[in-house]
Amino acid sequence: RPPAPDQQKRRTTDSRVSSRPDPKGVRPIRTGFLRRSPSLSEEPPVYYQACVFSGGFVQCGRAGPGVSRPGPEQRRSNIRPLLCLSKSGLLVALRHRRYSASAFPRLPSVPLKPDVRDTVDVTVLSSSVEGTAHQFAASYVVNQHLVIDAGSIGFAGIERQRAINSIVLSHIHLDHVASLPILIDNVYQPDRDCPTVYASQHVIDNLKAHFFNDIVWPDLIRLACDGSPFIRFVPLEDRSPVEIHGLTVTPIALDHVIPTFGFIVDDGKSAVAFVSDTGPTMAIWECVKSHPRIKLIFLEAAFPNSMSWLADKAKHLTPASFAIEYAKAGRALPVIAVHIKPGFYDEVVGELQQLGIDGLSICQPNQSYTC
Repeated sequence: RPPAPDQQKRRTTDSRVSSRPDPKGVRPIRTGFLRRSPSLSEEPPVYYQACVFSGGFVQCGRAGPGVSRPGPEQRRSNIRPLLCLSKSGLLVALRHRRYSASAFPRLPSVPLKPDVRDTVDVTVLSSSVEGTAHQFAASYVVNQHLVIDAGSIGFAGIERQRAINSIVLSHIHLDHVASLPILIDNVYQPDRDCPTVYASQHVIDNLKAHFFNDIVWPDLIRLACDGSPFIRFVPLEDRSPVEIHGLTVTPIALDHVIPTFGFIVDDGKSAVAFVSDTGPTMAIWECVKSHPRIKLIFLEAAFPNSMSWLADKAKHLTPASFAIEYAKAGRALPVIAVHIKPGFYDEVVGELQQLGIDGLSICQPNQSYTC
C-alpha cells in the first residue's frame, strides 16, 4: 500500500542512496543477488536483485537470466519490486512503484549458487524419536534435498523436512510411505513450489485412492488452489532414468510381493545402489555389475536364516540369500545391511557378521554415508 504522508517526505542522508523513498520509509542496508531455482538443475539460472532494509524488509527485483552477476546497465535499469518480507514474516506484494537498482548501495554481492558436490551423501534417518538402532521405516536423504522413501522423513526435524523437495518412492508399503502425508502437510506454503513425488504409476494410483482420499488424509489434490498445489506426481518407468538436482536416478524393478523399484543414484562421479525390498532378483545386479561408478550398496536382510520360509513368502532376504545377492555385483563393494526386522535384529546381525564379507556394515540410523 502507498506509504503514509509523513513517510513520503522522508529522505535519506546516505549519499549512496537515491532520495526516492524506500518501502515503508526505511533505508537499504545491504544488496545482493538471489538465485530463483525450484530445481537446482534449472538452466539458465534466473537471478533477482535483493535489497535488505533496516526494518527487516527484503525487496527483490529481476536482474536477468543466465548471468552470475548483473552488469552495470542492468543495475542502472529500473527493476519492479516483487515482494517485501515484513518483520512479522508476512510477504507483501508491492504495486504501482518502481525503484532504481542504481539507488541501492553498491556493496559486494555474490549470487547464491546450487549445492555442488563431488560426492553422494546418504543419511539413513532414524525411525524412532528415542534414537533406537532399529529401522522400523525407511527414509534415505541424499544430498539434503532428495529423499528415497518416506517412511520416517515426516518425523524428522522441521528444517530437514523443509530442505526436501523431491521424494522418490520404491513401493506403497506403509514402512516406505507412512510419513509422506505428514511431510507434505508440514512443508506446505501457498507461495512456494510444492514437493515432487517420483514413483511408479502403481504407487501414485494407490496414494490417491488410499491415502489422499478425505478419509485417511485430506484429498490434497482437491484442496489445492490453482497455482499452489500441495504435491506433484511424476511417474517412473523401469530403467528410465530421471534427473533430480544434478543426480541421475534410475529405477529398476525388484522382485517383491507388489511392484517395487530399487534405485541407482549417480552424480556422474559416484553412484549408490538401493536394493530393498526384494527377494532374489537379477535385473538390478546386471545394472550394478555393468556400472563403473557404483561405490556403495544398500541391501536388505529382513529375516534370520531360520525363517527363510517366511522370507520366501514375503519376498525378502535372509543373511544366506543376502550373501548370494551381494555376490551378483561381480566385485567387492562396500555394502550396508538395511531393513532388518527389529524382532530378529540380534540374530540377523550375528548371521551377517558370520558371512565374513569385507566392507559389510550394519545400518546405523542417523548416520551419513559418503562415496
